[in-house]
Amino acid sequence: MSGLQWTEERVGRACLSAVAEPGSLILKACLVRWTGAQLWARVQQGKEHEPWTVRAASVHPERFVEQCEKLAMRFVIPGDAEW
Repeated sequence: MSGLQWTEERVGRACLSAVAEPGSLILKACLVRWTGAQLWARVQQGKEHEPWTVRAASVHPERFVEQCEKLAMRFVIPGDAEW
């Protein structure tokens, strides 16, 4: 993945991108309070925005990462040099 490692934070943010609406103000507010990894855990536990929780049931992080790597996709997050 061109030097970018699939850390817990990167995986969490990638999974959040699969369940939250683009440009979501709710997501923005939540990411001020929690890291991406923490927020993804909260979504999986049903502690956050209900539509995300419902969608999260169909997101499999391991498969998500495998598909990204297979397709040579790059998932850049805050803190990356390219951000």
